[in-house]
Formats: sequence, C-alpha cells, structure tokens
Amino acid sequence: IGFYAALAAAVANAAFHAVTRRGGYLVAVTSLAAFVVAIAGILAFVSLYIYEHPHHHCPFCILKPEYGHRGYWLYVPLFAATAAGLGVGALQPFRRVPSLRDIVPEVSKRLANVAAIGYLLVAAIATYFVLHSNLILIEH
Repeated sequence: IGFYAALAAAVANAAFHAVTRRGGYLVAVTSLAAFVVAIAGILAFVSLYIYEHPHHHCPFCILKPEYGHRGYWLYVPLFAATAAGLGVGALQPFRRVPSLRDIVPEVSKRLANVAAIGYLLVAAIATYFVLHSNLILIEH
C-alpha cells in the first residue's frame, strides 16, 4: 500500500505542478519520498515476485540476465523520475531571476511531466511483474 501511495502522491504533485506551476518544492519532497519508499517496496515485495522465491531480496540480482534484466525496467524510470522531480525543486529558487523568468516555468513543467510519467511506469511495471509471476504470496 505504501509503495503505491508514495508513487501516487509523487504523480499527483508532479501533475499538479505541470498544470498550475505551483508546488515545485513539494514535487521534490514527494519525489524523494517516493524514491525511498519505491526502493524499499522493490526490495521487500516486488523482487520476491521477480525471483519467484520468498527469501531472495537482493537489489542487484534483478539486473542479471538469469532474471531477464527486469531490474532495469524498474530502476531506469525510477531514477529518471526521481532526478526530474528533484530538478523541479532545484529550479524553484531561480524562477524570480529576471533573465530566467520565462525559461524556468517551462523547464520545470517538462521535468514534472517526466517525473509523473516515470513514477506511473514504475507502478505499472511492478504491477505487471507481480501479476505475471509464478510465486503466490497474495491471492489475486
């Protein structure tokens, strides 16, 4: 629940910022929180379904060929979304600089869109891995 809630909060804040250009610092905070919770969720829950073993939690083995390099499908959008979300927050102090007044909001909007799409991809890919695994920890 925490995994999906954190990703949903990050997506919602990024989408809100992309539309209204407000809440840039909140996008950065929720992106950082979503990153921490997503990594914990991948290690504690999603990786079990990738390994199809209830006691294997290694964050690096899912990058190996014997597991189909599936970790890259999770980690690349997660790291990209987190970097973009933190970038939104990093740009906020420069939005009042006269020479950057027109540029910062547009770049910030693009970064917020990248963050929202990235976190949605992480949620979708993790859900796919869980639903298409042969491991049964939770009946679905």
